[in-house]
Amino acid sequence: MRLSVIIPTCNRIEVLKQTLSAMENQTLQKYDFEIIVVDVSTDAYHRKKVLEHQPSEQTKFKVLTL
Repeated sequence: MRLSVIIPTCNRIEVLKQTLSAMENQTLQKYDFEIIVVDVSTDAYHRKKVLEHQPSEQTKFKVLTL
């Protein structure tokens, strides 16, 4: 792995979906980077939605909730 991308989010599902989609379209190989989403959402609904928008299985993906 060459790169870690850290994405902070708080109750912004649409922006997160766009960001994850852009990450999926990178020219870097999927195994060369990981995506770490730091979620500080204020309710369970938003935390659940963050988990639903994982990129492809080939991309290493973690969600940290605070």
